[in-house]
Amino acid sequence: EAEHHYHQVLAIDPRNAASWFNLAKLHEKEGNLGVGLDCAAKAVEAQPNFVEAMETLGVLLHDHYRLDECVHVLLQVLAIRPDSSVALSNIALSCRQMGRMEESMAYYGRLLLADLDNFYAHYNLALLLLENGDLVNGWAECEYRGRDLRATNTKLRPRPQPRWEGS
Repeated sequence: EAEHHYHQVLAIDPRNAASWFNLAKLHEKEGNLGVGLDCAAKAVEAQPNFVEAMETLGVLLHDHYRLDECVHVLLQVLAIRPDSSVALSNIALSCRQMGRMEESMAYYGRLLLADLDNFYAHYNLALLLLENGDLVNGWAECEYRGRDLRATNTKLRPRPQPRWEGS
């Protein structure tokens, strides 16, 4: 029903960025990523500095493995909102997938400066460091594994995990 209302607004004002954005989020939630991508692009076209629409566009570009375009859009987000966790995490992930490991680590570092308790940033940085042979720092980053609520759920992990001591 909401989709119908957004289309009614767009019939009156085809450049209504909020309606395009809401359609993008609706389609993203429903798994219609291609349609969501088109709607997010139209939202950004209608309102170029609409940060939330730009973040959604970047995420959907990433989901379509259009990694260079994803990074390009999300760098524009960072120019407006330098601590955007959505932009920083998706740029870091995209850089990793493109083999740009140093750049990926730098963006995870920026993300952790903005949000020190971001479990996923610590986890992904840990995997990246371990993957690149930096075992000391990689295992140290793994210490955040217990801070995620799911990781402390006794049904998922019935026993406490030992801390890494560097040996």
